[in-house]
Amino acid sequence: MKRVTKSIRSLVIAESDKLDSWMVRENAFRRAGREEAAAELLANLRRAEELHEEVQRATQTLQLKVAKLSKALEAALGGRRGAR
Repeated sequence: MKRVTKSIRSLVIAESDKLDSWMVRENAFRRAGREEAAAELLANLRRAEELHEEVQRATQTLQLKVAKLSKALEAALGGRRGAR
């Protein structure tokens, strides 16, 4: 969840996938009943969250690389156009 601005009274934006995961987790614990099942479920949910964060970081890294390559290509093509 994030705030639009740094103000305390700012609107809060929540990602729907995180809200969904919290709701799934709560419902799963209610249904689980047994401690072993609940512990295993919690471990799976934590691992899923870790993987989701890892994918987000990898996506950001890839986007930065693409932006860098795009700028390099633009500079290279811009240099050729100026030489003509």
